[in-house]
Amino acid sequence: MQKITIPSKLPLNHSLTNFIYDPSIDIYTIDTQLYENVYLTPSGVAFKNLKMLPNTYPLMDWTIKEFRKIMLVNFFFRLRHYLPKNRQYLLAYNIWTVGNSPSAGYYHWIAETLPRIFANFEKLSTLTLLLPERAQKVPFVQETLPHLPFEEIVYIPEKKLSIVPKLWVTSYLQGFGFFEPSLLHRVRNFLWEKSNIDSYAHPKIYVSRSRARARRIVNEQTIIPILKELGFDIFHFEDLRLFEQIALMKQATHFVTLHGAALTNALFMKEHQSVMELMREIKEPYLLYMGYCSILNLKYYVQFCSATNPNDIFDIADVTVDPQEFRKNLELICSQ
Repeated sequence: MQKITIPSKLPLNHSLTNFIYDPSIDIYTIDTQLYENVYLTPSGVAFKNLKMLPNTYPLMDWTIKEFRKIMLVNFFFRLRHYLPKNRQYLLAYNIWTVGNSPSAGYYHWIAETLPRIFANFEKLSTLTLLLPERAQKVPFVQETLPHLPFEEIVYIPEKKLSIVPKLWVTSYLQGFGFFEPSLLHRVRNFLWEKSNIDSYAHPKIYVSRSRARARRIVNEQTIIPILKELGFDIFHFEDLRLFEQIALMKQATHFVTLHGAALTNALFMKEHQSVMELMREIKEPYLLYMGYCSILNLKYYVQFCSATNPNDIFDIADVTVDPQEFRKNLELICSQ
């Protein structure tokens, strides 16, 4: 796997002068390597001779320690699950691909797992895809799989250690970064074609998180009239199936939402369209989607918002949006 570092494009409405952020983006190519007779845990960590295989765990100090513990516990205390020897298997998921709820892992499935799969697209018909058992209950995964030409899909049991005779392992994103844009575009174009829905003519969309358990906009009812006045339609992605979301985003020219997995769907917009992310204001903001929009060649805007409870961590904090600033930003993105 090779890494290329390029400058990140700043938001079109904000200089980020008073914030700490990384001004560059790491872009990774994908390699695939074959291993024989390896052990595979349900979380996607593979090992052989009690050594973890590269590209099956993230390179972070705390995770390395935890995964070594997982490896040992699996090896000594779990029942063995032997996969048939007459097949070759592809490992493209990781511990974050499929979470513990039906919506968890959406970004990791669309922007990380699918590119790893598409890097091997020409030989998919000869491979069996491995996924964790809980992926059977995740709608966006199950909606995608019928369109991928694998020989078979095999689910790794949650409480067993699987023995894999021949395992193809794809490169793992080892930190903050993205796979090469050509692979993301390949995923986008493939899923555009499979969506085959032309009934979503909503150029300006706002996606609400009001039904989420955390990270909501507490004064959303104050900004909804501003959105409608400027021609935005209001959506909850929970109401739409995967390919309905893709069809909606393909027609969108302006996309506004609060920081979260919904922004993953910026992938399905056409180039040069506008995305505005609402985000809690902290000194070191998590600007994942700034880099994402940068490599997808989308216009990116951001509005920082105050946390309702300053003691809440970033991932769960509800926020309050300044209506006057919001109107100003919406008018700006609609004029460009």
